[in-house]
Parts: sequence; structure tokens; C-alpha cells
Amino acid sequence: MPYLPATLLAGALDHLLRYTLTGCGQSGHHAAYLLEHLSNQAGMGDELRGLCSRMSEALADGHMPRTKV
Repeated sequence: MPYLPATLLAGALDHLLRYTLTGCGQSGHHAAYLLEHLSNQAGMGDELRGLCSRMSEALADGHMPRTKV
């Protein structure tokens, strides 16, 4: 069953928030995976696809710092 882009985006944002708040590497990897998947999703605007791609790359490269709690 294919997932709707809104569902994937919600999941990506949830994992991204967990990563930034806790530093959980697994959440960072999940966020990067979902964002990469979204960047290849048909039917999304070019700007949003580009943003998802850049965020995924930043996470994969370790350039997204987590929040210090």
C-alpha cells in the first residue's frame, strides 16, 4: 500500500524532531530516509521536493545539529 506524501512528511518531521531533541541517531536515519523518499515522490512541488532532498543530504552528512537540552 503506497503512503500519501502527507503521511510520509508527518513521519519525517516526527523523526527529525526526535533527532534534534534527543540526538537519537536512529531517528535521524529514519528522517533522512523518509525525506529522500519524499524528494523522489511524484506529484509534489519542485520546491518541496528540493527542500526534502537538501534536508535528507544534510542529515546523512551529519550537518544537522541537535538541540542541546
